[in-house]
Amino acid sequence: MIDITKNYEKIKRFSFLNKVLIYLFYIFLYSLRSICKIKSNYSDQVLIISYNKLGDTVFTFPALKYLEMGLKKKITILCSPDQKLIYQLSFKNFNFIEATASDFYKIKRIAKGKLRKKVKNIDPEIVIDFTGGLCSASLIFLSKSYLIIGMNSVLLKGMYDKFIIPTFSNHLTEIYLNISKLIIKEPNSNQDIIKDVQIKKLSKILIHPFAGWKSKEWNFIKFVHLAKKISRYYNVSLIFPSNSLEKDVLTELTELKISFIQTNNLNDLINEIKNCSLLICNDSGPIQIAGILGIPTFTVFGPTNPVFHLPLNIKHSYIRKLLKCSPQNKDKMCFTNGGRYGCPSYECMSLLKINDVQEKLYAFIDELNTNFKNTANKDIIASK
Repeated sequence: MIDITKNYEKIKRFSFLNKVLIYLFYIFLYSLRSICKIKSNYSDQVLIISYNKLGDTVFTFPALKYLEMGLKKKITILCSPDQKLIYQLSFKNFNFIEATASDFYKIKRIAKGKLRKKVKNIDPEIVIDFTGGLCSASLIFLSKSYLIIGMNSVLLKGMYDKFIIPTFSNHLTEIYLNISKLIIKEPNSNQDIIKDVQIKKLSKILIHPFAGWKSKEWNFIKFVHLAKKISRYYNVSLIFPSNSLEKDVLTELTELKISFIQTNNLNDLINEIKNCSLLICNDSGPIQIAGILGIPTFTVFGPTNPVFHLPLNIKHSYIRKLLKCSPQNKDKMCFTNGGRYGCPSYECMSLLKINDVQEKLYAFIDELNTNFKNTANKDIIASK
């Protein structure tokens, strides 16, 4: 396939050309799809394309639960090796096709022949696209599967039998649930898959100071000061990937008697989160991992909207500094695309003071401790 989406963006502002282009491409792709579908087979194989970031991986969990219960077929997920680790926390019966950056041309845009062959070998009756973009489109192009559903650019609509344009008006799980509704009618409420929180004595607290991009990070030094303050009462450790900090910074942390844990891979991170009683973090992948593990979370939000990104458990809290430029209502991110388009000052993070975070955090810790005491008392009464 050629990279037509880039040229499409250039002419999209011309309404007439936009409509003509969409129509012609739809007819072309629909015709190809109709020809390929003549040789469709019926099997018990379902392929789900979910080549996403770690946070988005977690947000597919509700839809996957419904598909697992409703389809009663063998499900294979195409994802990255790190995503596979996340999925295996909850989905023990799924098969996986692992895809890495080297399996795609042009920086993860077009799938190479080896990966397409792996998809062809499982011969899926149904393909469900949770990814969108050319990377997934290149995997389903000329597919003989009986049913292809999912999301993508409207320009590629003709490749799908059932299609939605990705739009966001609520939590990010909604987009994947909407895709599942294309094949399973009226799935149950999200509450059915939300992980129960482990009510346990608050002891080990982890602070993960980094995020997917800089504008979502509160400030490493502020997190250090926060760790110093709460370490007077609890066992607190910073946690971050090895080689993410210079040796002199690590030395200074040691001199300040700030405990820290360096993880070598995602599996290390998962195991550390499993063994903690609270994770403090920016809006990032680790906070979502903690959510599906049932670990309480406290999140520092900035250029992203909490409504869309809260963890999938019932015991979480967060803080944010609301400014005129902060994402409002149905905005997933601020107008700078979460700071990635360039922000002059990152004030939503820089104006958020340590004492503000500490105050909100302590209130949440008090709530957790109260819940633990109440649960412990109930257990004592039940045992009598």
